[in-house]
Amino acid sequence: MKSIQESGIRLRRKPKESVVLGILLMGFIAIMVVFVLFSDMMMKMGEEIYQGIERSVRLDSEITTLRRYRCTDKIYSDIQDLGKYLTEAKSREGVEGVSYHYSLTPQWKNGEKLVSAVPAEKTEKSGTEIAPVAGHPNAFKKALLYGQTKQEQESIRLLSGRGFTDQELETSHQNTVVPKTLMIWDGKSMRPIQIGDTLDLYFPHPLENFPMIEGATPEGYHLTLSVIGTYEPVEKKGALTVEDAKRNQRIYVSNALLKSWIDRLFAEVNALTSQSTGPTKDYLYLEGGVGYGAKLLFPTVTCDSLSALEREIASLRQFGYHLEKYDAHGNLIRQYTTTSTIDEAKQLDETSRMAQRTILGLFAIAAVLVMVLFVLIYLLFFQTRKREMPLRLALGSTFSQMRRLFFLEKAWIVLLSGGPGLLIGFFLTRKIATNLCAESLRQQQNAMILSNLSPTQQAHMTDAVRETFDVHLSALMVIALFMGIFILLYLLTTWAMHRTMKCMGRLE
Repeated sequence: MKSIQESGIRLRRKPKESVVLGILLMGFIAIMVVFVLFSDMMMKMGEEIYQGIERSVRLDSEITTLRRYRCTDKIYSDIQDLGKYLTEAKSREGVEGVSYHYSLTPQWKNGEKLVSAVPAEKTEKSGTEIAPVAGHPNAFKKALLYGQTKQEQESIRLLSGRGFTDQELETSHQNTVVPKTLMIWDGKSMRPIQIGDTLDLYFPHPLENFPMIEGATPEGYHLTLSVIGTYEPVEKKGALTVEDAKRNQRIYVSNALLKSWIDRLFAEVNALTSQSTGPTKDYLYLEGGVGYGAKLLFPTVTCDSLSALEREIASLRQFGYHLEKYDAHGNLIRQYTTTSTIDEAKQLDETSRMAQRTILGLFAIAAVLVMVLFVLIYLLFFQTRKREMPLRLALGSTFSQMRRLFFLEKAWIVLLSGGPGLLIGFFLTRKIATNLCAESLRQQQNAMILSNLSPTQQAHMTDAVRETFDVHLSALMVIALFMGIFILLYLLTTWAMHRTMKCMGRLE
């Protein structure tokens, strides 16, 4: 108790020394607070960002049929193989689920007033015009049938009626949810589509337009859908992508319904091709007849951990390597690639970490410089104790008693300058973190907009980044910081006393 009182008196007797050391300690504490808080942010960086998003990997683009049927067997085989692969993925450890979309583009008979898209032709003999035929493959507009998944429901907003139930998402039925902008021909005029309307769809027969067909023209395949709901797409911030634009045209049905129709259409086309001979076979093989636009779109595997995701990324990438991607003319253009929501997270993580490493480096250098300056000034002021120390030794003071006195004298300075130093460091960290967070989100905004993340996923990732840069100064951090400073001050005082007394010849 006597040492504490005496150290307080000595502190007041040397105000200049106390103020200089106090300012240096206040700056050092502020810098150390910034350093500790940014270290804490870096440690939680990956965890926060990766927890904010769904762990999924997707095969880019689409598996699609071609206009020419000579490639039909290959593409249909790819669709079947990929469907089998995704079904097997559901049972693998660490896989939460899979999603994908089948797609077909049949003709839509009541989608508009019948006006053929094929211009009138002239006969070779008479030169008279031939009127468009109602059953001509190009006589009706196309309808984009799109298989809906649970995740896809997040990208639309129901306006009337209802959406698909969980059971309807997994089973084959003839209900549909359509865009609010869809117009339908009721026999008299075009009007907005309503709940309870039916869509009259038609898949032309492959030989329906074959000019050398004998007998009656083959009849195609009809499909009637009942409208149970209308929707509008959920708006995404920023520029619209091609996929965003397509969402305005999708007629949602169940994946199971489309899969059954794809199997049926391909089975009949392939059977007809194998049974035909002569010009008919050549026509089917080379010309291709009509196209149904059968596709398997954006197969995605969702995992429950990063390790499972890395495994599925490698597996799906290897699978996609063996698939061949064609253009509309049947030309091989490139192999499939994979993208993952984790790619955006890694990019955000790396961008944020790079900025934080820069800040940490700068403040680490500043902390070292301030600490060196403090030690030098501390040693300089300690030289004023040379005359005092022999006197205290002569009066019976021990080395430990003098060390405690000098340590407590500087401990008062730490306590008095610690509060302002903590506040300065905390608010400085918060200001820097706020600016870094805004910069990280700004740099990644375009990438997130142009990616295929849903609005919910984008919101999760944005929240995760903001949470990462949130500044928290806990009591444990404050205690640990001051304990470190006190230990450092104690060791410095001990070393300075040994050095001084050794120079005086009082310590061997």
